[in-house]
Order: sequence, then C-alpha cells, then structure tokens
Amino acid sequence: MKKDIIISILILFSTLPAFSQIQTLDRRTQEALPRELIDCPTANITPRRSIELSGRTYANGGVLIGMSIGITERLMVSGSFGGENIMGEGPIKWNQAPGVGLRYNFLAETFSYPAITFGFSSQGYDTWQDSTSRYRIKSKGFFAAMSKNYSMIPGLGLHGGLNYSLENGDDDSDLNFFVGAHWAFSSQAEIQDLIIHAEYDFAINDNSLRSNGAGKGYLNAGVRWAFAQELFATRLFIEFDLRNILLNTKVKNPNDKLYPNRILRIVFMGYF
Repeated sequence: MKKDIIISILILFSTLPAFSQIQTLDRRTQEALPRELIDCPTANITPRRSIELSGRTYANGGVLIGMSIGITERLMVSGSFGGENIMGEGPIKWNQAPGVGLRYNFLAETFSYPAITFGFSSQGYDTWQDSTSRYRIKSKGFFAAMSKNYSMIPGLGLHGGLNYSLENGDDDSDLNFFVGAHWAFSSQAEIQDLIIHAEYDFAINDNSLRSNGAGKGYLNAGVRWAFAQELFATRLFIEFDLRNILLNTKVKNPNDKLYPNRILRIVFMGYF
C-alpha cells in the first residue's frame, strides 16, 4: 500500500508541468516558503545572507532552539540544541548533542522540473532514548528533497523526499520516504500571510521490534502566520502544529491513552 502511494506521488510531480509556475523568486517569496513543513525538510533553503532563528516546544516541557544561515544562493548550514523540562519543573534533560545540518540546492525549480536539494541533518525530535541511541522521532540523516509550486491553485506547493537516518540503534536502518504540501494565502500581492501545511512520514525505518512506531507512519499538520510582515528588515512567523495525528506509537498497556503532540514554533528571520 505504501509503495503504491509513493509511486503515485512521483507520477504527480512528473505530470503536472503544464500547471506549474516558473520560480524566479524574490526575497519575500523565498522567506515565506517553508524550509521544513513540520519535521520533514523541503527543497527550499534560507535566502543568501540571511539568518533564521527558531524555537519550538514539545512534550515534557521540551524546547528546541535552531539557527540556519544562507551562505550562498544554493548553500545553507544549520545548528540546533534543546532538551526536556526546560519549561515547567524538574531537572533539565539536555539532548545528547547539538544537531547540525547542511543543504545544497542542486537544481532550482523551473517550469518543468521541481527544485531538488541534497542535505544532512542530525537533529531528531522529542525525547532522546539512551537504550537505542535515537530520538523518539529519528533525525533525517542524509536526505534528498524535491519541491514544486503550482499555479492551478495559487499558493500550492508539493514536497517529497527520501532519507537514510544514522540513528539505527533500534535495528531498523531502512531507507525512508516522506511527502507533504503547503498552501499559502495572501492578503496582498507577493505577501503570504497564512500558510497551511501537512506532511506524512512513511516511517519505514521506525517499525521494527525495538522501534517506536506501530506501522502507521507519522501524519503531521499545522498552520503558520506571518505575524510581522517586515519589521526593521526582519520577518516573524508564529506556527502551531499537531504531530503524530495517527497515533503511530507502540504502547505496553492497551488501556493507555494516546494523544497527538501539540507544538508551538516561532521563527525570526533577518539579514546581514
């Protein structure tokens, strides 16, 4: 079933050039395009000579702070660090190590082809698990992502990719796939105020006996609001997301209640 969905997504990307738009992106459009939908990367990178600072909350009082820098038109580097119990009570449990990332935009989007970006990210999400040397949601590791914007529905963008995580202490080192979409609404020309986004991580590398997943994959969705369009050459975004909507989590007790994870994310972008 999952293989059929993957094939369908690939066909969709290759057969809609007639509805696509040429991506001669100005600065404001680049700023609004998501670098990550929620947990999954896109082919978009931070604009050249820009710094993007972000903070996101997660379960158990967790906070993750990240920074990405646009080095050139095609190259982006990033770093992040966080831990649990930063908010609330109890001792803070810091992540095992800072997360690092690198992206290179191999192919810019054209009328007929999607943008393609290769990268690496060691930053996973939620609790670090010492027993299996992994985050509860694995880092993407090495990945390839593609993104395409379509004019048939203004503001619509489709995304997909594959990844190989280095977090395989749970004896699950399969190649993984992910897909997603965003839809931007604009109140003025070239200003995207509101972005609705969703993603599905097939979690093929998270369904072994020692893994966390229950074989359903991870479905996440959320909304991003451009709180400040432009303030002293900067932009501010506020985002609310629901993660693990399908409750793809193994439980020892069948009576245990599972809930989607609610996160708040704030993104600040400026130039140097």
